[in-house]
Amino acid sequence: MTKHQGGGTQGDWKPLGNRNRAPFVKWGDDKAMLVGLCREVWEGDYGLVARISVRECENLVGIRGKGDDQVRLVIQPGDTVNVGLNLAALKDISEKQVGQLIKIESRGWAEGKSGDKYRNIEVSVREEEAPNEEGGSSGGIADEPEGDDDVPF
Repeated sequence: MTKHQGGGTQGDWKPLGNRNRAPFVKWGDDKAMLVGLCREVWEGDYGLVARISVRECENLVGIRGKGDDQVRLVIQPGDTVNVGLNLAALKDISEKQVGQLIKIESRGWAEGKSGDKYRNIEVSVREEEAPNEEGGSSGGIADEPEGDDDVPF
């Protein structure tokens, strides 16, 4: 969760910008997929929420606004979204995932042994790779010298 430091109580501090400008992901009945960088985890009105910068997505819809003012939006790569973490399958996403790539796959509905239906959602994470000087990823392998004569030892 976002922690505010300094004097006063947390209620005295207001975040810059408006978190609610980013739409909340609406998991529908169909299959959907989201891959993105987790930027922040914060406490919303109904529990924890993750703010994610979308890298890839399929069949993803977002909702912005409340009541009669609610608007449905098609989510696309490059968008920023809020994901409510109140579903059981999403409960393991926490502050630890800030800075990590998160992949959320909704496979529609499934039926448990008791006959109850639940959303079949799988979550996986990956550390974000730091770009090298040329803007690409080094993949963890250092560049080799161009020739034997270039090595000073």
